[in-house]
Amino acid sequence: MADDDFTFLDLACIMRIGPNTVLERFGSLINAGFFDASAVAGSLKQKGLVEFGNTYPGLNKLLLTPKAKTLIANANAKSNDKIDALDIEIIKQLGLGRKMHFEITDLLNVRESDLALRLYKLYKQGYVFYTFKNGNPEASLTENGFILTKKNEELTQMRMQTQNKESSNSAAKQANTPNRGPRPVDLLVIGLALLIIILFLLNKL
Repeated sequence: MADDDFTFLDLACIMRIGPNTVLERFGSLINAGFFDASAVAGSLKQKGLVEFGNTYPGLNKLLLTPKAKTLIANANAKSNDKIDALDIEIIKQLGLGRKMHFEITDLLNVRESDLALRLYKLYKQGYVFYTFKNGNPEASLTENGFILTKKNEELTQMRMQTQNKESSNSAAKQANTPNRGPRPVDLLVIGLALLIIILFLLNKL
């Protein structure tokens, strides 16, 4: 698996896996039935994020790989980054009711891995929360996320109003500027040009 070949589903799932997690009970951690949970676990294994610990005749342990542990460490490190314009756009899409990570990925044309890290950052900073439904994480805004969206909308409106006001003032200033006519220097240049033309014509006669 490439280092960036993961989704928010993958990240959210491995965050739920602890040292005592077993495959047979993994479904209860992601709110999914046994077969759906097994399919998710199989996908995680295929991406190199988990291994199965066989303890026959006991339960099968679900173990995080070094790759998964590195991913978790990177996600936690990036969760301290400042909120930027793309984060605001993600929050805005969540506010419009788009809860599934793949909906936002397609709409904003960003990589699944980038969106996964940003959603986790927003979750850690208290702007987003997510719950599992049938094995898929559904994200929604918290109160802080809703407030941040409203503040951003207000700032955008204020900037637009300021720009419109400045444009109107500039147009009014141009319209009110009196036409002072030609400057004395311009008249002098024109006069000298006419005199040269007249002298040239007189010499021709």
